[in-house]
Amino acid sequence: MSETILQVKNLKKYYMVGRKGLFGEKEYVKSVDGVSFELHRGETLAIVGESGCGKSTTVKSLIRVTEPTSGEVILKGQDFLKLKGEELKKARRNIKMIFQDPYSSLNPRMTVRDIIGEPADIEHCYKTEEEREKLILDTMEMVGLNKDFADRYPHEFSGGQRQRIGIARAIILKPEIIICDEPVSALDVSVQAKIINLLKELQQKLNISYIFISHDLGVVKHIADRVMVMYRGHVVEEGTRDEIFSHPKHDYTKLLLRSIPKIGEKMDFEAFDSSYQACYDELDKENS
Repeated sequence: MSETILQVKNLKKYYMVGRKGLFGEKEYVKSVDGVSFELHRGETLAIVGESGCGKSTTVKSLIRVTEPTSGEVILKGQDFLKLKGEELKKARRNIKMIFQDPYSSLNPRMTVRDIIGEPADIEHCYKTEEEREKLILDTMEMVGLNKDFADRYPHEFSGGQRQRIGIARAIILKPEIIICDEPVSALDVSVQAKIINLLKELQQKLNISYIFISHDLGVVKHIADRVMVMYRGHVVEEGTRDEIFSHPKHDYTKLLLRSIPKIGEKMDFEAFDSSYQACYDELDKENS
């Protein structure tokens, strides 16, 4: 087995929603409740589940976009959750994020050159303007963007091209881990395949580890090495891609697999047939 690059231990994120009475006990929504997993070098771990299950909150908590309630996130031998100042800034260089919406995640007032180069500017990882320019143009070429696009603005590009800009921004510092939060869900099906193939090519070239968040099991089946299934803040099953898709053990995993849409259809978790309600009720009993 390859090297373990990230360990998440008993991660929790609770939101206070009120009290029982004026001076009573605090009440919480347990968005993430004791999630643990490992990520190995060069692999793709997919986290799947319906909307609201805690997928995105898990990754936002582990990289401290939102501060977790408790837990440990061990990155290169350090607890990421305890780092501060320069140590935190240095550690964040090793873990970057690609966002769901390529339209809202790019600054419309910045050129492609400055969007992609911004992480390098923040880290001061070049000595001359010539080095900066070469770094930016080489990264653009790596993600399939024409170098002539460098002085254009985001509104001049298609959704797929914008996502390539976002990917370039994420990889310019050669991070070891990239979190992909629904990176193709806003794109047309034909474009999705190109972006997924690009992510796989970059993984081979740069030995990147991905945490891939998705509700689309068709995409997950194409890109994941391992799959972690979440339900209401808990991990209910984890295994290799083949184990999850061919021999699921948990009822909720089986429910998700029965919901894979036909080609050309979008998955709609809100439209589950009422006959599946017994599965949900049983899961609630397990987690209560």
